[in-house]
Amino acid sequence: MRRLAAPRAVRIEMRSPNVVVDDMDGLTVSSPGARLHYVVESEIESPGRPPGPGRRASATLPAADRERFLQLPPLPPEIARLAREVTAGSADAGAAAGRISAHLSTKYRYTLALKRQTALAPLEEFLFVRRSGNCEYFAAAMAVMLRSIGVPARVVAGLQQGEWNPYGRYFMVRLSDAHAWVEVHLDGRGWVAFDPSPRADAAAAEIPGRMSLYLDAARMRWYRHVVSWSLRDQVQLAASVHRQAADARLALAWPRDWRVSPAVGTGAGLAVVGALLWWLQRHGLVLPRSGPAARMPAFYERALRLLARRGLAPGAAETARQFAARVEERAPDRAAAFGRLTRYYERSRFGDTPLSEAERQDVLRSLAALSARS
Repeated sequence: MRRLAAPRAVRIEMRSPNVVVDDMDGLTVSSPGARLHYVVESEIESPGRPPGPGRRASATLPAADRERFLQLPPLPPEIARLAREVTAGSADAGAAAGRISAHLSTKYRYTLALKRQTALAPLEEFLFVRRSGNCEYFAAAMAVMLRSIGVPARVVAGLQQGEWNPYGRYFMVRLSDAHAWVEVHLDGRGWVAFDPSPRADAAAAEIPGRMSLYLDAARMRWYRHVVSWSLRDQVQLAASVHRQAADARLALAWPRDWRVSPAVGTGAGLAVVGALLWWLQRHGLVLPRSGPAARMPAFYERALRLLARRGLAPGAAETARQFAARVEERAPDRAAAFGRLTRYYERSRFGDTPLSEAERQDVLRSLAALSARS
């Protein structure tokens, strides 16, 4: 199960013709690109709080759903034996889930170096041999152990809350915040989240400093008010200015029988323009750049489409250079060509000098190399 938002989502805005909500409150969209940038509002419900209006009050799980979330493939008996040992003496399912979560998060180690050491099944090797893995291993292990003792559980993949940025008053959610955890169904409470992964210890070193937070807030303002300032934003601003100008015209209507010299009229007009510019600056609204640098170069759009066919797409908060580094890691045979295209992209979009004829020919060769079959 994948989550695009914190439960319970009440409004979502994205570039997709449809959004599907499944029976587990998961959101799915038909367009992969729509997941790169979207706006969602959620009604956060604290533990123990009664379900909000319109939400299913899942005090008990229907028999069909219970059977569904207890399904298991053939497993070695050692996994169920370990689950029974860890949960021995638990008063209820919630206590059992807490014990398994604590066991995994304290007795096992988080790592991204996933090197197989035996021919055992991955989960069996994780629990009894390697005893280390990423969040997906921890979540899968907890869900399987709970199901083996009759407790309905499911694995959820999504993004963590991120880091609060006080300078921009938003949460910084990055690619490193991708995570997997477990939801356990408890009678009388419904689905309750548990996180058995000790990932928080590994992520402590990634907490950004004060200067990084300030620079990220400045970057977000730049993207919002310059790079991504859309036609819709411009229309809203124009409508707002028009309404305020109309109000001012009614309030400051000049009597028809009064006369004013051209110099005074010009001065008043300049004052109005100055006041409007001051208002724009105060609200952080800057007109977008014009010219060819205001849009993505066509050759870079084609390069992104070619990489998308291989399952590679830039993240919502990923810069061009960060994406190029990820391409080098995931598709080394395409790294050199895409690295050159990235440099030309930065030159074309943000530089002051156009590409030379030799550079344009190099762009064509790089695109050909990028589209070649491996």
